[in-house]
Amino acid sequence: MSVCRDLSSNKMFNNTDLHIPFVPVHEQIHRQAVTCPEKTAVICCGERMSYQELDKLSDSIARALIGNCVKRNELVAVLFEREPTACAAEIAVLKAGAGFVPFVPEYPDDRIDYCMKDCGCRLLLTKMYPMSRTTMIFRGRKNLPDVI
Repeated sequence: MSVCRDLSSNKMFNNTDLHIPFVPVHEQIHRQAVTCPEKTAVICCGERMSYQELDKLSDSIARALIGNCVKRNELVAVLFEREPTACAAEIAVLKAGAGFVPFVPEYPDDRIDYCMKDCGCRLLLTKMYPMSRTTMIFRGRKNLPDVI
């Protein structure tokens, strides 16, 4: 009898059914940029980026992606060092309606090329060194115009 009572009280206690609407991360960042634009969104390697800066930079990159024929549900490879611009690039891909496949610079080129071919990525969004501006390049390292 006490076991039944314990089970029923557990069910009431564990009743956590709560509807929380899904809001994509890029929309949440935009909302934060509107409500508290100057607050810090990203801190990485001593660099800071506010929500407003993150939102504007990601908008700029997203427009360039769309201008370069990135389609909804397409995968875009993203290759950056650890830096705030990496966050902006990933958010931009989402704003363009695509998905991103993250890579790190330590990966050998052959591995990146193989993974891009395997998942169907035709575009790699990266920062080409020593340039200080973000550049999009096709697989095979063919440069496209600067996006910012």
